[in-house]
Amino acid sequence: MEIAYLADHSQHLDTIAKWYYDEWGNEGQRLSYQDVYEKGKARVTNKGQLPFSFIVKSDNTLMGVAELKYTEHENYPEYVHWLGGVYVCSNHRGKGVARVLVNNAQKHAQALGVKLLYLQCDDHLINFYASLGFKPLHKADYNGDITTIMIWENSHG
Repeated sequence: MEIAYLADHSQHLDTIAKWYYDEWGNEGQRLSYQDVYEKGKARVTNKGQLPFSFIVKSDNTLMGVAELKYTEHENYPEYVHWLGGVYVCSNHRGKGVARVLVNNAQKHAQALGVKLLYLQCDDHLINFYASLGFKPLHKADYNGDITTIMIWENSHG
């Protein structure tokens, strides 16, 4: 598996926007596909400076994506640094891709001196993120969905 900045592989933006839209945005009341695409476009120019996206590929096949960004949840502006948009293509699930994405995000956070990294997830993912050092903080309403906000503390920051 190869990890790369989306900025170096912007040809994948359309695929990633479709993944995100199909997974999280297509209820019609939140975001249009174009909204998702435009948000992704803002992350195509950054490499290693927030906000940015990175991908995992194998043999030139896009397998997954994740984002490091600022303030994902408007109700918690004091939670500054976020891991979000962790998505693995259905054809590549169960192969450790999500673990590679999260570990890479943690390494980037350490390199950037980020002390606290937040994420929000559905209940079925809590154990996965806990296995990577994230701790549940509390439940939160995110546009009508109840999620769990979790935190990772950088012991090297």
